[in-house]
Amino acid sequence: MRAESGVKDFHLPYAYDINNSNENYDGLASWTVSGGYTTSASLWINQYYTSASKYTSSIKAGLTGHEIGHSLGLNHASIIQVLPTIMWPYTFNSDGTPSARKLTPGTGDISDTNSLYPTIPNFSSNVSPRADGTYVAASWAIYYKDEKELYEAADMVIIGKVTNENGSKFKKGDYSTYKSYADVKVKEVLKGDNSYTGKNIEISQMGGDDGSVKVIAEHSTHLKHNNNVILFLKRNSDNTYRPINEDDGIYIDKEGKGNYANIQSDKDMNIANLPR
Repeated sequence: MRAESGVKDFHLPYAYDINNSNENYDGLASWTVSGGYTTSASLWINQYYTSASKYTSSIKAGLTGHEIGHSLGLNHASIIQVLPTIMWPYTFNSDGTPSARKLTPGTGDISDTNSLYPTIPNFSSNVSPRADGTYVAASWAIYYKDEKELYEAADMVIIGKVTNENGSKFKKGDYSTYKSYADVKVKEVLKGDNSYTGKNIEISQMGGDDGSVKVIAEHSTHLKHNNNVILFLKRNSDNTYRPINEDDGIYIDKEGKGNYANIQSDKDMNIANLPR
């Protein structure tokens, strides 16, 4: 669709079906901001999750609306947010019940969108609050309310230290495939294969850089050399591991004193509370 008043072309989202067990998301959006304008967007629906019978037509519609919201510039709602919102980050709770996500845009979602696009009826503005770049943001299939639920869901839980940042792998131009990798030396296995103790394990995270395009994954804080971490991990088919729901599954000891907190929320974790 051609934008008026000299604003750049804005390409409405294209939706693609994928079936990928190596992801924690049931939906993903990517969008590109250039010169202050959102210029294009794409959506992916992950049928590995959405083919399950619990994904009713209304839940899938809410999932699609959630990802369209991302492409328009809306952020995930905070878990302490009171107003019903389609931007709740999760589709289901760990017990299989539907999450707190509203399946149609809430009043706050509409208000936020209108604040971003005050003249949207004639498409004279596609101003985004983000800096120029390409972004991806997910809808997580399952919400784990605490470390105990993360532990139960994980294939492996480790204490370790990041020894190397290994760069990116990707299928150029398909922003859903951009991943960054890091090696973590395992100090202790809290759950899973104890043979990894003392060895490196390779961790994949969403987002990456192909040399010309940097894909920024929201809710994914990339591991850095010498980070001391506790990771709640799912195993990928290539024998790498990914943190559950990206930042949800990463706890970091920022001061090197054995006190771990979530890398995004800064919520403290007591290792003694984990089932072992």
